[in-house]
Amino acid sequence: IQAQIAAAQQTLAQEKQTGTELSTAHGQAIERQRLRRQFDAVQESIQRQRDDNGYWRSVISCVDGDLYGPHKPQNPANSNDVPRVTCSNSHRTVGEELNCSKAVESGEFTWKIQGMSWLRHALEGLQDEESVAAQSGNFCVGGEEFTLRYWPDWPEHGGRDTARPGTLYLFKESPGGITFRYKLFIKDKQGVFRQWGDEGNVCDMREDSMETPFGPDVGEHPTGVFGLTHDQLLNSEWVDCDTLTVRAELHVRVGTNLYDDEVPIMKPAIVVPEPSLGPNLLKMLDSGSCSDVTFFVEDEPIKAHAVILSARSEVFEALLVGSMKESLSKEVVISDCSSFAFRALLRFLYSDDFSAVEDLLRAHKANTAASTGSTDDPRGAGARTSDEHVQLLQSILTVSHKYQVCRL
Repeated sequence: IQAQIAAAQQTLAQEKQTGTELSTAHGQAIERQRLRRQFDAVQESIQRQRDDNGYWRSVISCVDGDLYGPHKPQNPANSNDVPRVTCSNSHRTVGEELNCSKAVESGEFTWKIQGMSWLRHALEGLQDEESVAAQSGNFCVGGEEFTLRYWPDWPEHGGRDTARPGTLYLFKESPGGITFRYKLFIKDKQGVFRQWGDEGNVCDMREDSMETPFGPDVGEHPTGVFGLTHDQLLNSEWVDCDTLTVRAELHVRVGTNLYDDEVPIMKPAIVVPEPSLGPNLLKMLDSGSCSDVTFFVEDEPIKAHAVILSARSEVFEALLVGSMKESLSKEVVISDCSSFAFRALLRFLYSDDFSAVEDLLRAHKANTAASTGSTDDPRGAGARTSDEHVQLLQSILTVSHKYQVCRL
């Protein structure tokens, strides 16, 4: 028996070492993921800057061609006439430059539909309205207002309905004619935006063109996003964490006369980066950098930061800053919850975002599936996985009550 105990202790030591190595590898994986998103953001910034540079090259060309500017030549006697060149019998070489893109303004808009699997139910209460499509807020490019709309039941339901002309489309909200080009992109699970359909090229100068739809499958028989029905889309690479992310890129020609010298200069929009406080704090938690307190949960050391925990929970504040012995030793033994539930609690406290907890749940589920492998009774395995998932959520709820984290 002593030999068995010694062998078991050796196995335990090996498992602890493996756990430490896996914890380090997890932190490295998180860092690689962060770098990939940083690279994606830089790539998007490069593309936006290229668009802005192209616009300013066009502006400079207009100034150099004396089409407009503070020191342009005086207008001819009849400014409404197209400039003409008269030639005598002698040979003369003449010419001029006509810039048709001098009044084009570019912009983009990103729309996220979260909870895609609930969308049909969320829209049921709108059945008496003129349209029951999901709709984004208004956005403006070149003085024209647009919205994005998504209709989940195309193409499952047949028939022509002017209020539901396509699956996913731009909707022009402003009156009057318009000339513009557009592209629609869908984000895949790798975080890359892929273009859906061809570039749209529109010149509609009707005064009643307000509330006109534009999109890759607008028409008599909408085909769905990438040819998928709504149900197929939910299980595709285009819906990540039950979220569909769409980006619209537009180039709108401002309604000026082609031969008008007075072309307003459009300043590029200021791009505000996404909030980064939560991801930065999670990085500190995962790496353990600058930590000053260690929790021991199921014999697993978990490093954290007393100032953050004290600010987020009065229980932690009393434990780590008050007169209790843990405030001096900075080592706390937790014996009434699992290490998984405690890690989930910390990730929520650091990010204030439940998606950080969901990411941990998904990673745990994937690791469990990988370690379990195949089974002769897949339905039984699915039931056990579901039961374990419920137990994990219950353990997170319990620990959130203990530390009075009401939002979690």
